[in-house]
Amino acid sequence: MTDVLRVLLIEDTDTDVLLLERALRREWPDLNLHRVETADALRAALEADEWDVVLSDYSLPGFSATEALAIHQELAPDLPFIVVSGLIATEDAVELMRTDADDFVRKDDVARLAPSIRRELNEAAGRRERKRLEAELRDREESYRTLYRNTPAMMHSIDREGRLVSVSDYWLEHLGYSIEEVMGRKSVEFLTGDSRRYAETVVLPDFMRTGTCTNVEYQFVKKNGEIIDTLLSATAERDADGTFVRSLAVVTDVTEKKRAERELVRTNRALRTISQGNQMLVRATSEEQLVFDMCRIAVEEGGYRMAWIGFADEDPAKMVKPIAHYGYEKGYLEDVVFTWADDDRGRGPVGTAIRTSQTVVVRDLAEDTAFEPWRDAAIKRGFRSSISLPLKDEADAFGAMSVFADQVAYFTDQEIDILTEMANDVAYGILALREAAHRRRAEEAVARSKMNLQAILDATDDTIGMVDVDGRMLAINRAGARRFGCEPHEMIGQPFSTFYDEDDARLRRKGLDEVLKTGHPVVREATWKGQIREARLHPVYSDASKPVAATVFSRDVTELRRSEEQLRKLSRAVEQSSAIVIITDIDGAIEYVNPKFAEVTGYTCEEVIGKNPRILNSGEQTAELYETLWRTLAAGLEWRGEFYNRRKDGSLYLSSASISPIRDADGKTTHFVGTAYAHGSGCELRPPDIAVEARVLNG
Repeated sequence: MTDVLRVLLIEDTDTDVLLLERALRREWPDLNLHRVETADALRAALEADEWDVVLSDYSLPGFSATEALAIHQELAPDLPFIVVSGLIATEDAVELMRTDADDFVRKDDVARLAPSIRRELNEAAGRRERKRLEAELRDREESYRTLYRNTPAMMHSIDREGRLVSVSDYWLEHLGYSIEEVMGRKSVEFLTGDSRRYAETVVLPDFMRTGTCTNVEYQFVKKNGEIIDTLLSATAERDADGTFVRSLAVVTDVTEKKRAERELVRTNRALRTISQGNQMLVRATSEEQLVFDMCRIAVEEGGYRMAWIGFADEDPAKMVKPIAHYGYEKGYLEDVVFTWADDDRGRGPVGTAIRTSQTVVVRDLAEDTAFEPWRDAAIKRGFRSSISLPLKDEADAFGAMSVFADQVAYFTDQEIDILTEMANDVAYGILALREAAHRRRAEEAVARSKMNLQAILDATDDTIGMVDVDGRMLAINRAGARRFGCEPHEMIGQPFSTFYDEDDARLRRKGLDEVLKTGHPVVREATWKGQIREARLHPVYSDASKPVAATVFSRDVTELRRSEEQLRKLSRAVEQSSAIVIITDIDGAIEYVNPKFAEVTGYTCEEVIGKNPRILNSGEQTAELYETLWRTLAAGLEWRGEFYNRRKDGSLYLSSASISPIRDADGKTTHFVGTAYAHGSGCELRPPDIAVEARVLNG
């Protein structure tokens, strides 16, 4: 607790200034008190210096607390404002509180001033902290959205129905869709039939239960119909109750890798009451505990017959819902109905206190006409007088505290003041607990946002990071950090060049500079630690027109490049073969012919793609030959034989052919491949056996 207090005092009486200064200095030895008496002086002081609290007399010559409050609201609305005055009408004090004064302390009760100041200072600090946390949460969420939009990876989120609620730009770009075409649709709609069935029957039920899945193999279908092989890793985001909110998924296109694998085989009574109440405020950890204990303290320490607290519902009926009670209640709250509507049941003390934010005292319950709907039930339980006090937040009453006594006209002015303070304490406590809960939720949301962001980054084996314009690491996933023998926290904030040798650092700095300068993505490949790694750098913008950072997505493409090279070799071998090579789909439509085919038949590649090999049929073969051919192929075997085929110019040639099925990893025939040797127009030569697809050639 600090001994320093900066007080701006609005007071025209010297003795009162000394009185207040003496009272305050007992609590704050290092007191800085500045006195003003006019509006101009007040305005100048508020504009020139910083203060902890404003204390104001109710009335000064030519100036008043009301005018001072208006200036305070204009220049420093968050600064606590407490009216400290002598004689003042109750309605004037209430009006000041209604117009945003934080508290009212009488000069003959100056002992209340220090607790009041401490309470208001704490409340102001709470407001500042709430604003700070809210701003931090907004910043975190914006950072999440920025990374989500700019990370060069396929990322998406689905709701509990499995419908897409967000997708990354890269996801859209990669699959060829616009945002309007995908939002709201089920993610499984973009999968092949087999992948969709697997997702709906196995993966999604298990994911909704466990909240995680890793490296699930799916096949996505691009807008253009192209099928890509992917690995999907996801984690579930849940609310405070553990209810599924959305998924956070990273999809890695492993088409090339899979293809390569397939192809190479992936607070006296008043004081006690207030004291106990204040202690309760300090100890309370929940609203339920606080409101019950405040009712208990009012009855046990205050000596009242019964106390209860109710909150105003915002439903059309405007019901008042009892939340806690203590004392001789005996079913009273169950036998009667309370509202805060402007009707018969809402014009009683409780409803009026809530609706008008004013304290309502009923001196004699048996005579008060407004209390008629509840009279019999109250008299039956020994209630003779009551007071209903609004529980207020910064604007309106959100509930009321009602206290019953067993004597008529029981509540003195002093007791009313005490109970008013107690009600204010209750309201403060409730709001403080709600603020604390809100703050906890905000902190938890910030933590979840950070955790979810890291989970996204860590859901892939590839390296994902972000680097600022100075080359310092802003973020990196676990897989990326471990490639350098580090954990992410060990790298964040460090220059990325620390983790490379001089040549590698220079090369990567060059790519970063290019992205920051041009604002365009950059793709680079380099060999590092024996791997060929492909790095994709994308610019990240804030409100400025120039990039403020770059995201980096790096993957190992060593095997991919080796596979591509092998495929190129195989392709050249087929292209340069002296044998005719034809590949068709299972329906016999030609998908590929090599140059030798064009040379022998006279047909160009463009002329035959999509056609059936029957265009070569000369009509010279017997039906038995074709029956044998089909039986052999239906059995999944290779067929060998000879055909007389007809060239484009009509001439015939003898062809020794071999036809074989091409099967996928599941053994399913997907294509036919045939090779053949042409011998000219006769049949005098018979070449060695070569594997050829019969249906391709003579279907």
